[in-house]
Amino acid sequence: MNRLIPAALIITIVFALHFGSQRYIERACATTIHLAEQCEEEWLAGKDCNKTVSELKAYWNKIEYGLSFFVNHDKLSSVELEIKGLSEMTDQAEDPLITEHIRNLYSLLGQIRDDTAVNFKGIV
Repeated sequence: MNRLIPAALIITIVFALHFGSQRYIERACATTIHLAEQCEEEWLAGKDCNKTVSELKAYWNKIEYGLSFFVNHDKLSSVELEIKGLSEMTDQAEDPLITEHIRNLYSLLGQIRDDTAVNFKGIV
């Protein structure tokens, strides 16, 4: 009986940390997608989206280190490259590559969500 209490405590801590990390990843992806959507809406409306892209870059720089513990570094680098490409394209008013960078960003963040989701494949 004395061994069951520490084992139960360790299992509880592991589950709490796992679900906390899942929540962190989900919140980070959702906020990044929201900022990208906001940038896309501003660009499609003909407004200047440099401020939103700057917010996106600042937010990503803030959360990237924390995500690096849970997410494949190649995915993080790809997201960072898309954000960098997006920031370079916002200076050009009529460049259709802006929407391509935003769509790639959506795709990469969706892959991050799928890769870190709790499922049977992740357990095995």
